[in-house]
Amino acid sequence: MLSAAIAYDELAKSRPDVVFQVVALMRSHPEAGQFAERLRGFNSEADRARALFMYMATWADEVAGQRAYEHPKWHYINIPYVPADTWDLSKQAPLDAENILSTLTVNAKLVRDPWAVNADKAIALCWIFHQIGDLHQPLHTVSMITAELPDGDRGGNRIFVRPDPESSPIRLHAFWDDAAGNMDEPHSVMRLARDLELRVQRFELKDLERRPFTDEAAFERWVREESYPLAVRAAYQGGTLAWASSEDRAVVLSSVYLQNAKELAVARVVLSGYRLADVLSTLRPYRSTYRWSTYPRFTPVAGTSKMSEGQGFGTRTPEEALLRARIKEFWRAVGAHDAAKRYELTTPTVRERVTLDEFRRTWSWQDRPEFPVQKITADLTKICSCVQLRLLRCAVVVDLTVETPGEPPKHERTAQMWEFADGQWYEAYSGAPSGRHCPGEPPFSR
Repeated sequence: MLSAAIAYDELAKSRPDVVFQVVALMRSHPEAGQFAERLRGFNSEADRARALFMYMATWADEVAGQRAYEHPKWHYINIPYVPADTWDLSKQAPLDAENILSTLTVNAKLVRDPWAVNADKAIALCWIFHQIGDLHQPLHTVSMITAELPDGDRGGNRIFVRPDPESSPIRLHAFWDDAAGNMDEPHSVMRLARDLELRVQRFELKDLERRPFTDEAAFERWVREESYPLAVRAAYQGGTLAWASSEDRAVVLSSVYLQNAKELAVARVVLSGYRLADVLSTLRPYRSTYRWSTYPRFTPVAGTSKMSEGQGFGTRTPEEALLRARIKEFWRAVGAHDAAKRYELTTPTVRERVTLDEFRRTWSWQDRPEFPVQKITADLTKICSCVQLRLLRCAVVVDLTVETPGEPPKHERTAQMWEFADGQWYEAYSGAPSGRHCPGEPPFSR
C-alpha cells in the first residue's frame, strides 16, 4: 500500500495523465465492482484515485485461494545463497523457473500491448503494482541453503526469530515484510506516504540514477544488484545471523538489528514507490489530450477552471500571459532562495498539508555554500499538454538563463507542471521525469 501511495503522489504531480489512464483502465477489471465498493468512503476524486492505487497493490495478496487469479510463485524469486560458499551467487539461476522476474516481465509486456484485452491488462497492472513492491523487499529474492536446510529457507520462511523476548516466534520473512510498518488503513498509509516523501525526495535516491527504469531488463538489475545483496548483508548478516528452524528455538533479534531493518525497509519502500511511478509512466505511453495548437481557450467561471472551446493558446490569451508571469516569478524566487515566495506559488494541495516551516526545511540544502544566490530569468518555451482532472494541469517546458556571480551565464531547459486553481496558476512539480522536453516526445534543440 505504501509504495503505491507514494507512486500516486509522484504521478499526480508530474504525470496526471497516467493517473487518469490507470483509473480508466481499472474500470475494465473483472472485480471493478469490488474496487468501487471499497472506494465509497473517499470523498474527493484525488483520494479515491490514491486509494485505488493502494488497493491495486494489495489485490494480488487478497486473491489467494481464487484459482483464476492466484499465482503463489509470482511473489518471489529464490536465488540461492550459501553462507559457507565465498563465491558471489547473485548471478546464479533461480531455483524456480516461474518467479517474480519472469512473470513481471510478462505482465509489463501485456500492459504495453495495444491489442491486449483491457480486463487482462487491468489484472496485469495490479500484479505490477504488487510485484514492484515485492522485488524491493530483500527476502523476496533469496533462499539461504545450509546443511540444516539443504532445500533452502525460501526467503526466511523456514527459519524463526523473535523481535523481543516477550513476543511470539515469527518467520524471518514475515518480520522483514512488516519492518517498514504494518498498516492497512488507507488514510494512515496516505499520511505516512506524504511524510516519507518530504523526508526522502527523488534527488536524494542515487539508485534511481544508477539503475533507472528504461525497459524490463531493469527489473533484474534491481533484484541482483540491490535486493539480493541486501538480503545477504542485512537480513542474514553475511551468514552470521543466529536463527532456528523451529519455533521453540527462535532466537531474539538484537535492538541494533531491529533498527537497521526498519531503516532499510523504509528506504526500500520509498524507492519502490518512486520506481513504480517511473514504470507506470513508461508502460502507459503518454497520450496528450491537447497540444499547443489545439489547446482550447478556457474562461475561469466563479473561481473554477471550467473550460470552453475556442481559439488556441498560441494566441496569447490572458491565461497564458498570467502563466508566463507566474513562471518568471517562481524562478526568480528559486534563484534568490526565497522559500516564502516559493511556498506562496506552490499548489494549494501541498500547502494544505505542509506548513511554511516544513517547506523551508525541505529546501534547507540550498543554504549550503555550494548553492549561491543566483539571478534566474525564465521564459515559457512550450505548453506540452493540459489535462482536466479535478483541476486543470499543464505540462510546460521552460528556458532558463542562470547568472551566478563570477561565472558566465548558463542556459538551461527544464519541464514543469502548473495547476490552475481559483483563477491563478500554481507550481505543482518541477524537474519532471520527462527532463527537458515534453513527455512522450523526443528532445528538441533550443
